[in-house]
Amino acid sequence: MTVKDSTKTEDGSRSIPLAADTLTELRAIQREQRERRVGLGEGWQGAKSPATTTLRDAHGAMLEPNTFAYRFRTLAEQNKMTHVTPHILRHALVSQMIALGYDAVTISSMTGHSPDVLLRTYAHAFDKGRTEAVDALGEARRVALAAK
Repeated sequence: MTVKDSTKTEDGSRSIPLAADTLTELRAIQREQRERRVGLGEGWQGAKSPATTTLRDAHGAMLEPNTFAYRFRTLAEQNKMTHVTPHILRHALVSQMIALGYDAVTISSMTGHSPDVLLRTYAHAFDKGRTEAVDALGEARRVALAAK
């Protein structure tokens, strides 16, 4: 299987903010890969750009999707979490972001969903926010009427 070292479309590229500890870990991976690249010389199979260094094997080649899936499954099984998949993690992220009160546009910009697909898929998760919004609107109306 051939995998391109880029996204399918320009829309597939996104920039997302990262927590400081995540950024620190990713920079450590980049340092390790730079050291491997120098050590392997011509044997390095990956790109030279540090922006494209994650999800690569020990020789720098991009991981095939099936290899990633196999390694993920193996890691999940070793940790007795066989129900966890990358899709489940993405779903959990979206659900948690909604529960924290983030809007669909912000979430979709980070996950690659279009806002309308995100709203259709996760509409049930916004129910609590809708109830709170109606309650807040009712309270604001009561305050306005009392002020007259």
